Amino acid sequence: MRWRVGVDIGGTFTDLTLVGDDGRILLWKEDTTSGRLEEAVERGLAAVAGELGLELGAFLRSVDLFVHGSTVATNAVITRRGPRVGLICTGGFRDVLLFRDGFKWDRYNPRLPRPADFVDRWLRLGVDERMTAAGTALRPLDEESVRAAARRFAEHGVELQFLQPRPVTYRQYDHPFVPGLSIVDVMMFNSRDAVRGMLGAYDLV
Repeated sequence: MRWRVGVDIGGTFTDLTLVGDDGRILLWKEDTTSGRLEEAVERGLAAVAGELGLELGAFLRSVDLFVHGSTVATNAVITRRGPRVGLICTGGFRDVLLFRDGFKWDRYNPRLPRPADFVDRWLRLGVDERMTAAGTALRPLDEESVRAAARRFAEHGVELQFLQPRPVTYRQYDHPFVPGLSIVDVMMFNSRDAVRGMLGAYDLV
């Protein structure tokens, strides 16, 4: 028997759905383990393996597809209760989050309030570098400007994220820039034009 597994971590429960290649469906629910979300997933997988009369390893080897969703992440975005986030970007590009793409859920309402940005403008810091459309360095990255931004973020307890024209620019940086900066999350994307750069910034943040 081959299985497809879907997992969603919610604020209260972690739900597992299994679909067998014969059409059989198995549903399982575990209490979400706040602080260590993976524990509920591990317990749930062990439990469904037991329901099927299999050792956990044998069950996992029979899984062809594992899909993971996280309602807690969606809730954090909606309620703005996530950690403080900073954005390091190429100088001159920090306002792509301000410009957005013009989408409004009530498109013909000129009085629609503008929602707050996910990253405050004072935490969107530009660094000195520029790359060409071909991916070559027009102006090499000034490493000290990155370290200065990281130090500022460290002072305010934020995580690090990168907006960049091409992934090669920051590829060498897969570690903390500043000693003592406890949380550094380096996320990279590749954009080939201004529109994709803007959309990539949204996805990144």
